[in-house]
Amino acid sequence: MFSYIYTMVAGHVSPAQIMQGMKKINEWLPPVEALPDIDEDDCTKSLQEMVDDFRFCHKMSPLEIATMLKEMRIDIAVDLAGYTTNTGLFLFRYRLAPVQISGLGWMESTGLEETDYLITDKRIDPPEQSYITEKPLYLPTCFCYQQQKELPKSKKAPCMDNGYITFGSFNRVTKFTDPMLIAWREILNRVPDSKLLLKTIDFASDKTNLVAVF
Repeated sequence: MFSYIYTMVAGHVSPAQIMQGMKKINEWLPPVEALPDIDEDDCTKSLQEMVDDFRFCHKMSPLEIATMLKEMRIDIAVDLAGYTTNTGLFLFRYRLAPVQISGLGWMESTGLEETDYLITDKRIDPPEQSYITEKPLYLPTCFCYQQQKELPKSKKAPCMDNGYITFGSFNRVTKFTDPMLIAWREILNRVPDSKLLLKTIDFASDKTNLVAVF
């Protein structure tokens, strides 16, 4: 029996990437169980169609989830979240299955002795410079993408109407570095009338220090 474990926000880009990875895996090993902790949306429904048994377990305690999985006698457990928000990676400490794998939603080593394999590629983890604690399962690339069909086609660059170029980043502030911010400031200074659009939930609390950089 094959089980996927993931905890992602509905509508987030990561589940879309994970679906592509799961489709590739399903070509040689059909999945049986998926144990998510996300709100239901179109992406969730698509994932439900890819497995035989789909269970929401966000209201269950870690011990309850681990007990359930052990009773299901899982052969292979795959964590798809790594060290992301509300991760279920810690469930591996219960040794849910004889074989435990992490990857797709998290591209770094887990550092856990209970994680047997890591789904990766040779760009992220070059064999000659490997640092991961798991055995690598190499894909041609870990960066899977499929365009959403319902999105409208782009007509032309907004700068054609606006009269200025808008740069953008939707990453968390925790991913910003001082050299990155300085580079962004230099780009804005060199491109006349350009603007920078930053969108992140972190700004709900405070953005004063970041604005001061510019």
